[in-house]
Amino acid sequence: MRKIQVAFVLSFIVVILSSAGFVSALNSSDASATVYLSSETFRPNETMAFRITFSSNTDQQLIIQRIGIHFDWMGEDVFSGKDLSSNPQTITGYGNYTSDPIITQIPFNVSVGSHSYYVGVDGLDASGNFTWNGPNETIQITYSNTGSTTPNPTPTPGGNDNQDENPPNFVPYLLIVAAVAIVIAVAVIVKELRKKPKQIAPVTDKTNPPTEQPQKDNYDI
Repeated sequence: MRKIQVAFVLSFIVVILSSAGFVSALNSSDASATVYLSSETFRPNETMAFRITFSSNTDQQLIIQRIGIHFDWMGEDVFSGKDLSSNPQTITGYGNYTSDPIITQIPFNVSVGSHSYYVGVDGLDASGNFTWNGPNETIQITYSNTGSTTPNPTPTPGGNDNQDENPPNFVPYLLIVAAVAIVIAVAVIVKELRKKPKQIAPVTDKTNPPTEQPQKDNYDI
């Protein structure tokens, strides 16, 4: 009777383990992921594009069913990625899989600064279902061009906020104006000189003074 009870318990455990869809955890060292972002920094309400390359570090075969990224502004267990359950991707031992481009929208109210994200992968290995999460990485969100996230500009002490970076050069124009003014002044001076001819003083020959004519005496004859 005791042997029958033991056999029944063992068979019950085997049935439970074989029928249950328990999730095993692929060790962090068994795989790695690389994310290729479309930019180094992003702005609130901006569209982001990225690819994920998932690489196996074991000799066993892996089947990828879902792959994506969880950003810290998302809800719990929410990912932006690909659902491959209808077309699972198989990775051979030490192989890799690169996703198609994934497009996501950054919320308009996301805070400016550094945000964390990690890659999540669901699939099958030799032990059954697995869920693998990569290490946390960071992404930078910068100020937006519009909206309340735009900082007020800080004026430069002693400067002009509206001053052009390359102010126009007026030196050539000033030289032209000065040359024209000089030409006009010379023309006016020449005209005035022509109006006043030189006055030549009469020359008196002091060496040969004029001889006086002797006066005739009037005699009555």
